[in-house]
Amino acid sequence: MSSFVLKKLKSTPSTMDAALEWLPEISDKAALYMVQAETQRQGRGRMQRLWHSPPGGFYATVIFPIENEDLDLSLMGFVLSLALYEAVASFSPDLALSLKWPNDLLCGGAKIAGLLLERHDVQNGLFLLAGMGVNLIESPQEGIPYQTTSLFQELHQLVDPETFQRRLLPHISAFYGLYQRQGFEAISQLWMAKTCPMGTFMKVSHGEGYLQGIFCGMDKKGFLCLQRENQEQVFIGAGDVFF
Repeated sequence: MSSFVLKKLKSTPSTMDAALEWLPEISDKAALYMVQAETQRQGRGRMQRLWHSPPGGFYATVIFPIENEDLDLSLMGFVLSLALYEAVASFSPDLALSLKWPNDLLCGGAKIAGLLLERHDVQNGLFLLAGMGVNLIESPQEGIPYQTTSLFQELHQLVDPETFQRRLLPHISAFYGLYQRQGFEAISQLWMAKTCPMGTFMKVSHGEGYLQGIFCGMDKKGFLCLQRENQEQVFIGAGDVFF
């Protein structure tokens, strides 16, 4: 089980930026590190979107010192989305949770948590930064191209960020360890059991337009497989999924 070194901030422009500033000070490569903030003024999400970060939500960046350079860091989103899934699920067995490719967590079809991954090769080594945002109380609505929700909206009970953090850390350690020991196949099987059913119709943003078809799983690189109307299968490495 990995040990964590924690740094807590009242407010920061972004926990990703705060984590990046921390990297030169990190010497113990056996530990994992987390920067957690009560609020972010310029929180970052995927596709260069801002992440709405009012007080009461969970905003953190996990720093992974990487010593095995053969580890495919692009697949860590699947590893960490499983950890988020289990942490949120631990508050109630009645939550209708599912994972949406590539690394969003949905509750009742609405987004409740998301991830942002960045790789940084600096003077003292290679690091993966994983920014995490979880809507514990509020959920952003304005300017968002999809439905959102929060744990409070779903459970009608308050979960504070410290409680959520304590639930999350063991799952990060467990799934990261599983990925290191058994590779992506073990992670993929668990992830596929928590996503939409095979055969689900979806459209995926692609360039300036969309590809649409039937969900056929994903390959060994984590690319989404979509079967189009002409029976052609296409593999997509990045984009937003809409149902």
